[in-house]
Amino acid sequence: MDRSGFEYHPAAPVTADERRDFPYVVDDPAWAREYGYGGALDRRSVRERKGNPNAAYLRALSPDRQRAYGTALYGDPATAIEVTVPTGLDIRRSRTGCLAEADGTLYGDLREWFRVDNVAANLPDHTAELHRAPEYRAAVAKWAACMAGRGHPYESPDDIQRRLPALTKGAGPDEAHAVEVELATAEAECARSTPLPETVDRLTRRLARPDRAQYAAEIEGRDRMRLLALEQARARELLPR
Repeated sequence: MDRSGFEYHPAAPVTADERRDFPYVVDDPAWAREYGYGGALDRRSVRERKGNPNAAYLRALSPDRQRAYGTALYGDPATAIEVTVPTGLDIRRSRTGCLAEADGTLYGDLREWFRVDNVAANLPDHTAELHRAPEYRAAVAKWAACMAGRGHPYESPDDIQRRLPALTKGAGPDEAHAVEVELATAEAECARSTPLPETVDRLTRRLARPDRAQYAAEIEGRDRMRLLALEQARARELLPR
């Protein structure tokens, strides 16, 4: 971006806690006691985006310079590369621009990285099948009984997520966080005391097995390119020492 005549401030990488994902049930009581359902993390991310120096810098540019900034960063859309992922979606990105240059430098082959990364990240979603599985429904029933015994009559973790906005509506950040922490901690502790996490893990692996077999080359290719990039980055960091 500097070579293109623009300022650019790299964002700080997200922390391990911010990367946590609980697609079916929160099952980490310690995380739940600290972060609830992650609402405070989301609010912080919104504040950081609003205060992002790149956004402020871009707003200060003229319209023509703003367009030039976008082209320098994201590239020319007319030079796009494209991949059709397992879900059927066509994903495109420019092969020019500073982001493309960075990925090409990091992973060695921009086209191949774009292909394997997007294929591996977009395998078919089996959520509906998992929810219909008798063993999942049985495990959720045990979890719901545990929650009811704690004074939280919810049918499932999804039921909590559907009702959470109403529970925190109009609340200040601290109050909303307290509501999240109470519910998320109960959810996680009940998950740990029932077969729900193990059931979800077993079903997820079973349902994903055919897809992972079909796209094994892309998954392994993505992992290999990540590992090589990490090793090279570590080498560059260590060499000057």
